[in-house]
Amino acid sequence: METISNKVIGEALKKARTECGLTQHDISNLTGLARSTITKYELGDIEISLPNFIMMCNAMGISPTKVLRGILQ
Repeated sequence: METISNKVIGEALKKARTECGLTQHDISNLTGLARSTITKYELGDIEISLPNFIMMCNAMGISPTKVLRGILQ
């Protein structure tokens, strides 16, 4: 099985966030994650944990599966 890079996951999260019309500040307020951490996730600078990935998807009102489908297709 191929590993998905942090950068690819980050790009998918950013795309989903912008399509939802939310800012990093909005996601920070909804999740309690620091905006700087969200920036690092979206840039692929750090690895996102599964719980934080799910929490960010929930904050955007989309399923984690929808974000992953965009990566895996």
